[in-house]
Amino acid sequence: NKLRRYSYTNENALPKKRDSVRQYGHLKSTSLTPIKSWEGIDESSQQVSPPDPSGAAGLIHYVQMVNTAMQVFDKNGNSLWGPTMLSSVFPNSTNDGDPIVLYDQFANRWFISQFQSTGNKMLIAISKTSDPLGAWFYYEYLFDDFPDYPKFSIWHDGYYMTANVGAQNAVCFERDKMLKGDMSARMVALTIPDMESNGFFSPLPAHASGDVMPTDPINFFYFQDDGWASGSDRIKIWEMNVDWDSPEDSKIELTQEINVAPFNTDFTESWQDLTQPGTSQKLDAVPGAFMYMAHYRSYKEYNSVALCHTVDVDLTSDMNSAVRWYELHEKEGVWSLEQESTYAPDNENRWMGSIALDRQGNIGLAYSVTSSTTYPSIRFTGRKKGDDLGIMTVSESNAFNGSGVQDGNQRYGDYAHMTIDPVDGLTFWHTGEFMGESGWETGIFSFKIGDEYDDDISLIKVESPKEGVYSNSETVTVLIKNVGKNTVSNFPLSFSLDGIKRNDLFSGSIAAGDTAYFTFSSKIDLSSSGDHELVVFSELGSDGDKLN
Repeated sequence: NKLRRYSYTNENALPKKRDSVRQYGHLKSTSLTPIKSWEGIDESSQQVSPPDPSGAAGLIHYVQMVNTAMQVFDKNGNSLWGPTMLSSVFPNSTNDGDPIVLYDQFANRWFISQFQSTGNKMLIAISKTSDPLGAWFYYEYLFDDFPDYPKFSIWHDGYYMTANVGAQNAVCFERDKMLKGDMSARMVALTIPDMESNGFFSPLPAHASGDVMPTDPINFFYFQDDGWASGSDRIKIWEMNVDWDSPEDSKIELTQEINVAPFNTDFTESWQDLTQPGTSQKLDAVPGAFMYMAHYRSYKEYNSVALCHTVDVDLTSDMNSAVRWYELHEKEGVWSLEQESTYAPDNENRWMGSIALDRQGNIGLAYSVTSSTTYPSIRFTGRKKGDDLGIMTVSESNAFNGSGVQDGNQRYGDYAHMTIDPVDGLTFWHTGEFMGESGWETGIFSFKIGDEYDDDISLIKVESPKEGVYSNSETVTVLIKNVGKNTVSNFPLSFSLDGIKRNDLFSGSIAAGDTAYFTFSSKIDLSSSGDHELVVFSELGSDGDKLN
C-alpha cells in the first residue's frame, strides 16, 4: 500500500493545546460481554503481515477475509470452509490482498474482492445465492494505475469503490448486471475533484445499511486537516451521479463542507507511532483517512452516517492516539453535524476504529488498543440513541486481550471492519487484529446495545402506491418485518389517508427475522391531483417498539 504521509506544513494548525471534544475518564456504566466471540485467521496459517481483516455477517454465515485468505463460519464460530488462499478463491489470481467482503442484504448475495498489482486489476466475485459455500460469478476490471487501498460499499445503482490513487478514485460497478452473472457489467471510474490529501488519499463511499435501499445519489466523505490542507478542520462531502444509459454523462462534484472541532492527525512519516510493551518497535496509527466503513441508514425524520478516524490528543512528541467519531444527519438533501467526540478515556492508544449505526440509531464503536503496558488488543464501546450527545455511554469492554507484540514491522493492519446483522438490524459484528504470542491474530465478535423485544413488528416501506397518476380505487401494499424474538400471528395493521383511518388484519404468522408483503382490503381514492398523506402502522398491542 502507498500509505506514506507528509509532515505538517502549517505551524499554526489547530488545536494548539487540547482536543476540545475529548471524552476523558472511564464511565461507570455497565460494560458489555460479546454475544459471540472466536478467533479468526491468524499469522501461523498465512505467514504474511499485515492481515487487513474484513468480515461480514449474513443470514446464517460469517465470512472473513485477510490479505491472503478467506474463511467461512457459521454464526457460532464453527468453521465451514477454509482458510483458503485468495489465489484459489479467485481463478488465475495471486495473493495480493487488500480484500473486502460484504453481504448484500438487498439481494441476499455475497460480495468479495481483492486487487492485483500486476496489470492494475480489481477482482470481484458475487455469490450466485445467499450461500457463500456455493457457486460465484467472477469479474475483472482494469485501471490506469494500481487501485491501492480499495474501499467498497453497496448502493442502489452500483457497487461503489474508492482507492488511494490520484485518478479513477471514485468508481461504480454495474451491480444489476453483476448479480445476474452478466459479463458485460461495466464500471464508471471518475476522479474526485477539489481534494487535498496528506499523501494518503482514500475517501469513503456511503454504504447502505438497513432494510430500505436508498434511492438518492451516493455521497463520499473525507476529512481535511488544517495541518496539511487549506482552511479549517472539516469534513468534505461529494455526490456522485452515475448514468448507465449514457455513462459519459456521469459526474461527481463537491456539494458540502462541514466544519468540525479542531483535530490533529500529524503522526510520524516513518509510521513509528504507537508504543508496545517491552519493545522499541512502534506501530502505524493509519491517521490519514476515515476508517472503514461509512454506514448510512434512513430513519423516520432523517438519514444518518457514522464516521471515525485516528487523531493525536497528546500534541507532544509522545503521541497518544484516539478515535475521533462523528454522526452526520441529512434532511432534504443537506448534511449537518449532529454530534462529534474524541474517545480517549485514558492515555492508552486507541486506533484502527470501525463504527456503525443499528436500526434504532444506537452507535457501536470497536478499535485496537496498545500502550507501554498493554499488548495490542481489541476493545469496544457504544451509545444509545437517546443518550447525551457526544458521549460513548457504554463502558469500554474487552473483546480480545493481546499476549504479545509485533517486532520488525510497524505496519499493523490498515483497517478493521464492523457490520450490522441483517436478521435483526441490532447486532454489531466486528473483526480486527490483536497480537498473540506467536504473531498477529484476528478476532471476530458480536455485541448489542439496543433493546430487543419479544414482539416487534416494523413497517419497512410502502410498496404501492407511490408517485404517479392514479384512480379512485388504488390498493395499498406494504412490506413488514418481524424484528422481535417471537413468531407473531393474526395482528392488526392500519393506515390513514389524509387523516381518515382504515383497519385490517394480517392473517397468518410471520416468524422472527422474516419479512412479508401485505395488501389492505380497503381501496383508496387518489383521483384528485395534489399531495396526499399516507401513514401505515401496526397496532399489535404487545409491540415493544412503537417507533418503527
